[in-house]
Amino acid sequence: ALLAFIIEVGVEAIGRSGGNSAAAKVGNEKIDIMHFSKEVEKAAAEAQQNNQDQVDPAVRQQQVLDDMINEKLLEKEYESLGITVSDKEISGLMIGKNAAPAVVQFAQQVGAKSPLDLYEFIKNPDKQGVQRSQVAELENQWNKLQDDIVKQYKFAKLQNLMAGCMQANDLDR
Repeated sequence: ALLAFIIEVGVEAIGRSGGNSAAAKVGNEKIDIMHFSKEVEKAAAEAQQNNQDQVDPAVRQQQVLDDMINEKLLEKEYESLGITVSDKEISGLMIGKNAAPAVVQFAQQVGAKSPLDLYEFIKNPDKQGVQRSQVAELENQWNKLQDDIVKQYKFAKLQNLMAGCMQANDLDR
């Protein structure tokens, strides 16, 4: 806890002073230390919510930094290879007949009949007699899930591309 406090104070001081605000550098891109700090806080909050807060704060910080670096590297690779996820693909993954299993599970957990019903509820709460402010947290969870699904789908496309490049040599055959 003391280490986390010291890092937090240091991060705030750096942010105010306008000094080097990079937690890490990936190629020419910097990972902003304030963004890094927020991600560490989110990870700590999620761990506490899931009763998994026994992880050493320094280990958690390293995990978050590693994840952020990997994300930057993957995004560069997706961009250079032209890997994207179209709006049609996102719709199919989120509310289509064969929606991603995580989306179906999320819809069931919140009591919706289907992902499409949940989407309609989130986007048009007035039809259900519910105020938008009451579904704000649900909408945030939906958007986070969508971001995660898009990342997974891009990664799957990269894996498929890589698998198509590999051939067995004579020895393997």
